[in-house]
Amino acid sequence: MQKHYSSILLAVDEKENEKSQVPNPEALKFYTKMGIIVRSKSEVIIATSLYDNNIKFEYEKPIKISDVIYYPDFTVEKKNGDIILWEHLGLIDNPDYRNKAYRKILKYNENGYYQGKNLILTYETAESPLDPLDVEHEIEKMCR
Repeated sequence: MQKHYSSILLAVDEKENEKSQVPNPEALKFYTKMGIIVRSKSEVIIATSLYDNNIKFEYEKPIKISDVIYYPDFTVEKKNGDIILWEHLGLIDNPDYRNKAYRKILKYNENGYYQGKNLILTYETAESPLDPLDVEHEIEKMCR
């Protein structure tokens, strides 16, 4: 099936995700303009901004921390080889989601990943969606 990318994102046929190695592949619903399938429109914004800024990244690349496999939304490799994890917390106003995210961030911190150093956290709520300018600002800080 040929795809035409007339816009940044398109809905995805769920059958296309059956071969995915990421958890809950059925939740991958949006194509980016570079053909990566992500879970949300906000992740499309982040992936597209990384791509447009020529930043190498992988989506939901598994990393092992304390014998547990985590899937950060984006794993960015800087030109100097440093690794930055980027988590977008898109449902932060949901208490269960927020608690799970908090525990994951604690694990990242316990293993050397800190916001402002090698961990980027972006947030949104139902009332306050992700601002693409915030994404660009995070990318600018990362590239310094």
